[in-house]
Amino acid sequence: MKAIWTCDEAEFHGEFVEFEPIWSWPKPVQAPHPPVLVGGGGPLSLHAAAEYGDGWMPIVEEASWLQERLAGLHRLCEQAGRPDREVTVFMWEPDEQLLTRCAELGVIRCAVAAPTQDLTTWQSFLDRYSEVADRIGLPLA
Repeated sequence: MKAIWTCDEAEFHGEFVEFEPIWSWPKPVQAPHPPVLVGGGGPLSLHAAAEYGDGWMPIVEEASWLQERLAGLHRLCEQAGRPDREVTVFMWEPDEQLLTRCAELGVIRCAVAAPTQDLTTWQSFLDRYSEVADRIGLPLA
């Protein structure tokens, strides 16, 4: 993806992905490219985030689980000779206690599944959780 985002003509020949020269426009506005967020909560995801990702984005339901994985990610980043990765958390159900703990653990952003039944429900959700995010000091995505 980095080649596609940054080169006028991108080509890649790897172990799992291979493509001949291609062109893709428009290019992303972010320079040099958008961050590559590695999703998942397993060991392979942590290794990938530490080795080549710009960030890690797990689905989180429990703070203790996140704390354990962050310690593992920190260790893997040290072993790879890279700085700690930024962490964005995805939540199905926003919980103020969990959001607070995420902020304490250094999470930079929380993405929350918002209801989409109708505009009124969606607006109410945004109002409620914007207040929570402001109180905690953690951006919601």
